[in-house]
Amino acid sequence: MKWNPFKKGDEESKKQDDMPDIAGVKKPEDMNMLQRLAYKRVMAMNPAERAKLMQKMMTPKNVKKHEKEIREQIEELRKSGKVSDDQIRLMKARLGLK
Repeated sequence: MKWNPFKKGDEESKKQDDMPDIAGVKKPEDMNMLQRLAYKRVMAMNPAERAKLMQKMMTPKNVKKHEKEIREQIEELRKSGKVSDDQIRLMKARLGLK
């Protein structure tokens, strides 16, 4: 059997190639090429490197710069019921938001 470039792929193989879903992150289909490339690279890192990168990204300067977007994402999580009010209070305290 030869490979047919015009044949549609089956859903099972597509799901295996799919990246894991993370709350508050766009679906890979909705990302542009550079965002998708960065997302794949971060997900391929080992957990220690990823944690180190996240600490570097979540500096007070970056949090202030993107405060509006962070607040919107927290509100979406609250509305969807994924996090409780106590968790939101802890998130805001850690990020320095009031």
